[in-house]
Amino acid sequence: SPWVVELLSRYPVLLDELLRPLKQPPLLPELRSQLQRQLLRSTSGDLEDQLGIIQYFKQEQVLNVAAAELSGSMSIMKVSDYLTWIAESVVEQLLQLAWQQLTARHGYPCNQAGHSGDCDFIIIAYGKLGGKELGYASDLDLIFLHQDAATEAPVNYARLAQRMNSALSSVTAAGVLYETDLRLRPDGASGLLVSPLESFATYQHDHAWVW
Repeated sequence: SPWVVELLSRYPVLLDELLRPLKQPPLLPELRSQLQRQLLRSTSGDLEDQLGIIQYFKQEQVLNVAAAELSGSMSIMKVSDYLTWIAESVVEQLLQLAWQQLTARHGYPCNQAGHSGDCDFIIIAYGKLGGKELGYASDLDLIFLHQDAATEAPVNYARLAQRMNSALSSVTAAGVLYETDLRLRPDGASGLLVSPLESFATYQHDHAWVW
């Protein structure tokens, strides 16, 4: 596999993973737990350090999937499922980190009901991630929504989405986590980065193209 050869030549520390391939890589709940455990080992609290841990986790798990596929112990249908679960666990963890960063700097937003501390933020996956058809080099087609009518909500959640996108696509010593494509949001690249849920529903019913 040229893809595996290139990955190992760039990150030879991953060779150990290829030497002990799993017949069945972990399911989504175990992937979440593994990533959380690995992040707990980071005592610095530095974002770049945390992103490096997440990037290594992603490469390690993807290589496990590739090894299982190449050894014939996993069908191509299962491969896309596992690659999707890896991306889901990464996106979920990055959302937690981005939310912690946002609230540490700007405080917890207060929604229209007067409650603070709730993250009224939704991530929708389109394309291959949304269809559980992710490949080894697929990008992530994402839509960001919020369900918060407070006056400051658009600013708060735009910051959160920017942090999320930056974390996913920033270059670290271990490479880039995922390329992202946010152009499928309402009104495309000229539209809001984060849409209110209500206006998103209106857009889908009244303005979105029928594919």
